[in-house]
Amino acid sequence: MSLGKRKGSGNILPLLKFDARSGSFYQENRVQTLNGWEKEQTDVTDRLRAVFDLANAERGWIKFPRGAAPEMVLVLAGEDPGEAPDEGYREGFRLLVKMDKTLGGQLREFMSTSLTAWNGISALHDAYLAEVGQYPGQLPIVVLSDVIERRYLSATSFEPVFIITGWVPRPEEFGPVRGLTPKRPEPQTQQQGIDDDMIPFLSSQTTQ
Repeated sequence: MSLGKRKGSGNILPLLKFDARSGSFYQENRVQTLNGWEKEQTDVTDRLRAVFDLANAERGWIKFPRGAAPEMVLVLAGEDPGEAPDEGYREGFRLLVKMDKTLGGQLREFMSTSLTAWNGISALHDAYLAEVGQYPGQLPIVVLSDVIERRYLSATSFEPVFIITGWVPRPEEFGPVRGLTPKRPEPQTQQQGIDDDMIPFLSSQTTQ
């Protein structure tokens, strides 16, 4: 699968959003008001807890046209998405999360082109790959443990730090695993010239 698509207008998933400028996470919902449909955001930074579908995590190119749905060219994590379709696209990721019951228990879409969000999810995916072989058919329960300030030449941004606190059977709402399920690693002696990280989540070069 090389092209990631949003669902039809009747099945648009609510969002989990990260604001790298403030280091805040929000649940975003569309609500009916007297003025029509509007966005309602709830800050969940201090209590973020969810099941992350890291088995189907995607990376690639995302464009956010003003007033329109995102346009995405995505592949499964570890695959090469190729070059950006045009200069309006930025490198990013997309995955689904199932929020904790205390946060409504909804299935939400989490995507971002932020460099710091990318770094946080990349580190989390590495932790997932290191443990998933011990939990076949399961997904990790993830919490936000910290938000770290990062200073760049152009601006200051905040980077999320996620930790895995447990594992649960894969929720049916996520659908099937589309990639190969990592297996429990066999004990072996490390050989010279073999890279420990054989299944990288993201490339080493990113854009903010």
